[in-house]
Amino acid sequence: FDAGNPNSTTLTLLRDLPKHKELAEISAVETMARRSDGSVFPVLFSLTTFPWHGELYFLATLIDISKRKKAEQSLQLINQELAQRVEERTQALRQAQEQLIESSKMAA
Repeated sequence: FDAGNPNSTTLTLLRDLPKHKELAEISAVETMARRSDGSVFPVLFSLTTFPWHGELYFLATLIDISKRKKAEQSLQLINQELAQRVEERTQALRQAQEQLIESSKMAA
């Protein structure tokens, strides 16, 4: 979550947790977090509530998913390039097929 942004949805949710004791769990929500140096990075945010000695506690976890996001972007780029190559080859095959049809018409 963006602790530096008072309007952050995740930060607002965390501030309002005591009002929402019925919340049992928030699983794997992608959001952004801010490091102490001010840089922003993607995280997977989860929240679990649990009782302990008669009190309700919240356990929040943030997992840095920067590497996963970079891998997803790389895969997306590779898929786009592959789709472009398939389209180019399909077009070349169509042209070759049309040329063969024209050649066979002329020969007949």
